Amino acid sequence: MRWNIFLLSALLFWSGAAGAQEPPAESPASRAWASLEAGIESAQRRYVRPRLSFNIPWRYGRVFTDLDFYHRTNGDLEGEVDFWLDLGAATPLSSSSEAEVVLRHFCRHETSRDYPEVLDINELLARVRYAAGGVRLGFGAGTYVGTSNNYSGLVVLSFAWPRILRSELSASAEVKWVDFAELLYDFELAIALDPSVDLVARFTRHYVYPVTTYFGLRFKFRSAAEEQLDQFRFRVGFLPEDESRKVSAAVELNLHFFRTPVSQLLLTLNGDIPIERGKAFLGSFRPEEIRYQTDIAYERRAGLGLYAFAYGRYDVLMPVDVAQRFESSFGLGIGLKNQTYFKKLEKNFRFVVSAGPNYGHGHDVGLAVGLNTAGKPVDIGGDLQLDFASGESRMVADLFVEFGSTPKIRPFLSLERLTESNEAKPFTRYLIGLELLAWH
Repeated sequence: MRWNIFLLSALLFWSGAAGAQEPPAESPASRAWASLEAGIESAQRRYVRPRLSFNIPWRYGRVFTDLDFYHRTNGDLEGEVDFWLDLGAATPLSSSSEAEVVLRHFCRHETSRDYPEVLDINELLARVRYAAGGVRLGFGAGTYVGTSNNYSGLVVLSFAWPRILRSELSASAEVKWVDFAELLYDFELAIALDPSVDLVARFTRHYVYPVTTYFGLRFKFRSAAEEQLDQFRFRVGFLPEDESRKVSAAVELNLHFFRTPVSQLLLTLNGDIPIERGKAFLGSFRPEEIRYQTDIAYERRAGLGLYAFAYGRYDVLMPVDVAQRFESSFGLGIGLKNQTYFKKLEKNFRFVVSAGPNYGHGHDVGLAVGLNTAGKPVDIGGDLQLDFASGESRMVADLFVEFGSTPKIRPFLSLERLTESNEAKPFTRYLIGLELLAWH
């Protein structure tokens, strides 16, 4: 019974796709966009919401992956984290419409709290989208995969109207009718403060969660006019020989402020999430922890193609689904590099070196070097990163291939080694994975 709605909508999807079997004369351009939202919510807690989307052309349209998560915390950094990960494919039906099939994985965890039963839901949807005069409409239906809190089927309606009547106001909504019994919704109003920053109010009712209102600022990157965000990337690596962890995932966003021809202020937000190993492909996999690293750096040209910088760094490590207090550290330092962003393949040789005191564990010293081809349809290269702190050292060595335009697609093979003074031997692990990068 739970498959009936999905099969009907999938039939509509593929019948529409069959009517357009000939591939378009021009393949759709690769696209990527990101946003970073932060503010307060109706329970008087702060929240942060990064979103990343990568679209890659294929013969009949595009394939895409979207990453979206809400993290709500109180003053002790306790709170819920809602992860959404979408994988799907879309094909055009006409110049103004397209059809898509998407698997949407949702899970909820809590930082620094005991949370024995993980909420884990997998939606399988077929959907048609239509755009006319700036207004975008969507209709879809589907089922659930796995246990998914014993849900059976859902119908989804969506609406978006950017820049209403050429004003700064935009509106969007998504409504889900779950099992023809429960309504979930997400309504948003946004005012554009400039091309890259919105003031946002959102009214939501999500899975197994009370009605919540969010109010904050959103930095976004979709086009050249939205230039506050320089780079964003998503990296996922599989750990074939690790008995306790299955996946290591990382997200990074880089923003700039006060840019002049010789200097700028850079903000780097980095999230690293190791995922514990489970027994099922679509099951409840717990993050071991969530680590956020925030860097604020003042960068200035130093001549000879070099850039000098001074930074402040705040690290916080939050245990997940266990009642343990977070750990944090703060450091200051200086450094030298030969390009603004180490990960960007602008030069055949890249480096960055930095050092400074850390008020949580003594000191931080870092060195990264990279060798690669540059500017070719397919580039190959390798990176070596060394980090030293009091009583601890970490080495990461990557070999990679990079191709594509926006996003850049980078399969990699990685070796990581952690050495601690109180351990008899170093901890070593191998990763095989994929990195998606977009540059402004």
